[in-house]
Amino acid sequence: MIIEPATAADARAIGIVHVLAWHETYRGMMPDQVLASLNPSERETMWASVIAGSGGVYVLRDGTRVTGFGAAGRNRDASLPHAGMINTMYLLGEAQRRGHGRQMMGVLARHLLATGMPDAALWVANDNTGARQFYEKLGGAVVGHATELHEGWDMACTAYGWDDLTVLTHSLT
Repeated sequence: MIIEPATAADARAIGIVHVLAWHETYRGMMPDQVLASLNPSERETMWASVIAGSGGVYVLRDGTRVTGFGAAGRNRDASLPHAGMINTMYLLGEAQRRGHGRQMMGVLARHLLATGMPDAALWVANDNTGARQFYEKLGGAVVGHATELHEGWDMACTAYGWDDLTVLTHSLT
């Protein structure tokens, strides 16, 4: 498996993985009708726009097949004091617990460092205990709590932050 920058040609695969990962991750955490309403084509359009715009999107490939993705960029959340934001990271279940999440976090952290952002935060659903444990093992400190509207449903979330991304990248090598 390799991680590389996403291209416009990856938008469809990212849209599909985005929807599949939400089904795998959030089943039982959010209403079934929210999951049923997710549309890979809408996600494709969204990701095509992100890739064409700010960039910072990476894909995890198993051969030619995308099995995960992540995105990072400038923090636009005024409630968090960090310069960078890990906007999203999803790996299909088949790609988890094999070190790929750690590799993706390293790639995203290095991207932020390379673009002048020495620190970063991310948001994760409170009920997503696996992801919360993952971020805590990587040294993420709780830096905020909020309820966010996701697909018409309120989701309680916790923010994790890293004050020095170089420490994170060194721990992942």
